[in-house]
Formats: sequence, structure tokens, C-alpha cells
Amino acid sequence: MRSLSSNFALHWRWRAPLAASAALIATIIGNAESLHAASSGTTPADAIVSASASAPRTDVRYLFNGKDLQGWQQVGPGSFVVEHGLLKTIGGMGMLSYIGEKFSNVTLRVVFKLTGHEPDSGVFIRIPEIPTDPWQAINTGYEVEIGEWPDEYGRTGAIYSFSPVLVHAAKPQGQWNTMEIFIQGPRTVVRLNGVKVNDYREGQNVPFRALDSGKPAAGHRQDSGYIGLQNHTGGAVYFKEVSVRPTQVAVQPRVR
Repeated sequence: MRSLSSNFALHWRWRAPLAASAALIATIIGNAESLHAASSGTTPADAIVSASASAPRTDVRYLFNGKDLQGWQQVGPGSFVVEHGLLKTIGGMGMLSYIGEKFSNVTLRVVFKLTGHEPDSGVFIRIPEIPTDPWQAINTGYEVEIGEWPDEYGRTGAIYSFSPVLVHAAKPQGQWNTMEIFIQGPRTVVRLNGVKVNDYREGQNVPFRALDSGKPAAGHRQDSGYIGLQNHTGGAVYFKEVSVRPTQVAVQPRVR
């Protein structure tokens, strides 16, 4: 995202049924508990995220069909268009929201690339109501940043203004990136090109923000919500996949 001191219009850069077999779920849970018991420093939730990331993708649902914007709704300035089977951002700041349903305990996967001068986008999650304005999503959901800005809270994989990236894992402009966002109850884990770049839990400490700062409002976000993609001024961002699949809820440590 751009510096918040920039012009107001420019400061943003912004169930299905579980088809996996019972055996696969049991394997994931068993692996998680084994790793935890081994005291390797990996939590059960980490193990489930890792196992889910590597599990066969037999239960994926594609929200973008590669042909049109069926199931999606644009709000705010600018737009998304379908060009050669890809979603392309044009101008903004606006957003394209998937209005079919809310999502919880899922892995949201987007495959994207950045092009041009100062490309800017983001993935919105946990939006409690279908947005009628981009700022509704900004102030009631979270934005997982897509864009390489100097601020660690504004790099690809950051939860914008709430949780900075742990490591820089974005590929150079023009190359395809794969981002997986694991939404597990109050926890959000982001993997970028196979590397964990964020691990945020609802309620942890976040930087102070004044009411008139232009940053997203502080406060609780829901475990379940709508999702969306941001379009913004600057170079175009292309998406070739937006998909979801169930993520098994993390196993709690055994009480001894």
C-alpha cells in the first residue's frame, strides 16, 4: 500500500462439503499430534497447515471460472476484467467481492503476478457483510497485501497495518506467485511461494492507529466472512486462480 500521507484516493494499495476422506483427515491430525509431542517447536496448528498445504487437492473449488465474473460483485472505482482467461485489475481504489457465501476454516489460494509501475492489490478476508463500499471491507475485514512497498506492513503477505511479513518471499515482477491463506478460527496463516510469511491471531497486539489515520479500524474480526480482491491505481495485477478448500480445524494440545 502507498504511504498514508499520500492523496486520499491513492493511499490504499491496497462450504463446500468436505470431500477429503476420513483417512486423510486422520492422517493430518495424527501427524499434527506427533509433531507436537516431539517438542520440535512446531505447534499442532502449524502441523495441520503444513499437512494441508501438501495434501492432494481433491476438494478444491474454483471461485474464478476463467471466463467471466459470475459470483462476483464490483464496488468502488475502477474494475476487474477477464482478459485471456485471467483476472486483471484496472484503476481504483475498488474491490471485487465473492458474494456467494462466507468462508471459515478454509485455505484460500490465489495465483497472481505483478506488472507495470507500482502494482497494487490485496486479498480481503473475514468481511462480515457483503460490501457496498471498499471502506466497509477495509474497516471490518483484513487485507492480505499484494504489492512490494518499503513498509514491512505493506509487503506481499502482510496483513496490512496489523501484522508485518516474517520474510520476503515474493517473486520478481512478471513471475507468478502462489499465496495460500489459511483461515482457522481466529488464526490467519499466510504462505507465499511455499514460505510462511505471516501468522496472526485475533486479539494480538497491533500498532496504534488514530481514528483519522486512514488505516483500517482496529477491533475484532469475525471467524467467518466474505472474501474479495482489491483493484488499485498503478500497474496491473493479474490473477489466474482464486480457489478454496477445507482446512481441518487445529487440534488442541492434550490436557495432561
